[in-house]
Amino acid sequence: MAVRRGGANAPERARPRPRRALRLFPERDGTSPPPAVRYGTRMLAMLVVAFLQGCGDGGNRDDPSNRGSTVADPIAVGLDSSDANVVRVLREHIEAARANPHSGSHRGTLGLAYEANGYDAAALESYAQADALDGDAFEWPYLQAILLQQQAHFDEALERMDRALQIDPDYAPAWLWRGYWLLDVDRVEEAETSFSRADDLGAGAPAVVGQSRVHLRRGDAPAALELLEPLSETLDHPLVFRLLGRALRDLGRLDDARLALSKGREARQLTWVDPVLDRRTPFIAGFGGRMLQAESLVASGDAAEALPILEELVIDFPAHATLLNLLAVAYSQTGDADKSLAVLELAVELAPEYYPLHLNLAGAYDDLGDTGRALDFLDRAIEIHPTFSVAHERKGVVLMRTGRYEEALAALDTAVRHDARDPEVFYFAGVIESNFERWQPAIERFGQAIEVDPAFTKAYIHMARSYGELRRFDDAREALAKADALGTQAQDARSARAWLDRLEASGL
Repeated sequence: MAVRRGGANAPERARPRPRRALRLFPERDGTSPPPAVRYGTRMLAMLVVAFLQGCGDGGNRDDPSNRGSTVADPIAVGLDSSDANVVRVLREHIEAARANPHSGSHRGTLGLAYEANGYDAAALESYAQADALDGDAFEWPYLQAILLQQQAHFDEALERMDRALQIDPDYAPAWLWRGYWLLDVDRVEEAETSFSRADDLGAGAPAVVGQSRVHLRRGDAPAALELLEPLSETLDHPLVFRLLGRALRDLGRLDDARLALSKGREARQLTWVDPVLDRRTPFIAGFGGRMLQAESLVASGDAAEALPILEELVIDFPAHATLLNLLAVAYSQTGDADKSLAVLELAVELAPEYYPLHLNLAGAYDDLGDTGRALDFLDRAIEIHPTFSVAHERKGVVLMRTGRYEEALAALDTAVRHDARDPEVFYFAGVIESNFERWQPAIERFGQAIEVDPAFTKAYIHMARSYGELRRFDDAREALAKADALGTQAQDARSARAWLDRLEASGL
């Protein structure tokens, strides 16, 4: 979107910044973005965890004699906002930037004011101007990188982060962000280097978690376990236990894995101290607080209460993809599928590279029975973000329902390669193997589902049926006993036991 330079009342409404994805469903490995899906609920709410933390003046590096760069006038947008507090904050920093046209810190501070209040395009342009005015300042390319990654511009984000690290190679949070982003795009070797550097700089647990994820991605469970076992004794965090459970499972220590995984069910992000981001808080005026409130309401299932907030925000920010995506989710949760679809269709025209929109559109068309269009949108989401495991998961489920089983299995396996940790992925793969009467592979798939979620009753029941087909009746009854102990899906368990009794009695 174009941003007007100059003019006290530029009419463009810049978009509130997309921020890190917050899922309505349990996360599998605590990474970004991306999203876990329970297949009974096809609308994936790619919400946002607000990074509404402020930043002060960038310091006194802007000596008037340091004027080697010529940049455009300060960006001036948002002064027609309906929120008087937003107008006050923006006007103050626009005027300060105009009064100090050669100051990188004033230009960057204006960018902070824009970012905190939702004007992402203006923020990015202001950060770029600040970097041009003061090429020795770490924070401006750093903040550009964070904002670009939140908008799913991975290559640009990494380029800007590398630029920041050239200026200050000793800022540990930058190496952490870089490592996790590199994992998101499957550049494992580079991610390992970033996490090692962060660890050397004293980043602590987040660096160790990153290193363990690198080992697991490579299939080196012993190396991951060596890091995770001592960490789990000092850090009681569900992500650590989820990763520990994966390492133990891969080593065949299934009882220990189940115990670890039972401690890792809570969906909670691993966070770290980041002083540069923490300096943004003073610039929040209006949008950020209301967006956080709406996100919290939608995430807790109170979408009806969130709708008035979101509909008011859209008046000021009609072209913002993340806001529109959240509005679509709220409409979906309140049963207004038509409005939800209309909002998503509008948003994807405005932001065709924002992959969560394609995922949610796939869910909407799948609900309408249009699997062709659903698959088209899933393919587009994968094209934009090839390592986005949830899109591969969803594609596998849609293909399975249309009878394209081999393609479905390939999609589910791709999701697993990209760190999918939803037990449903393994469960559906087991169902497909059963359809082909490949009973031993089916048992292994159901076993993987159980390793991820030891309370997954359906997996025990289908495992029992697969054992029955192989005439392994003792193993089948053991699986059914575990299903009974969980106390759910009781009718399905009784049906499976009756079938098993008939099969064994037949002697066939």
